Amino acid sequence: MGRLRTFERPQAAVHRVLLCVELLEHILRCIKYIDPKERYRDLRSMALVCKTISPIALTRLWEKLDTMDAINHLLKLQPDAQPSKYAQSVRSLILILNSEDLEQSWARLPAPLFPRLGELRLVLLVKADDSIQPIISLLSPTVSQLAIYVKPCLSTAEESQLRTSLMDFLIEVKRTCCNLMTFDLYKK
Repeated sequence: MGRLRTFERPQAAVHRVLLCVELLEHILRCIKYIDPKERYRDLRSMALVCKTISPIALTRLWEKLDTMDAINHLLKLQPDAQPSKYAQSVRSLILILNSEDLEQSWARLPAPLFPRLGELRLVLLVKADDSIQPIISLLSPTVSQLAIYVKPCLSTAEESQLRTSLMDFLIEVKRTCCNLMTFDLYKK
């Protein structure tokens, strides 16, 4: 019998480029989308198709969250009652929160939910009996940009309760966000 010959296939240039993490991250960062859904779809496809770029694509996928569905999906509790490992990938949260969102189970998880969060922009649609305390779990020492837009649906008497809640929140911001560079608080 003849010996079987084995051939080692040379690695294509594109595969060598994909192994350079910094270059791949730069390429993914440069892709601009008009529709954010396309960005999520493409990054998810990249993560599923190629083992080489999967970790980088998943990190980019979770880097910026702008819907409650994405947060709830990411923070689905693991068996050890910890949020997903990709919660550490989140760098930016831009959300509109109403009463139901403030009562989500993620608000009861240990803070900070996103330990590497850098930008937090929230629009709070609050009513009289709402507490804004659950958003404290979104704060972390790495937050450098914070913008809160409060749109109360309150009577004059209930506004004082909101002011007290906001003051408590500001004290917590001062205590937690040691890298804060930009802070905006708007109330309509």
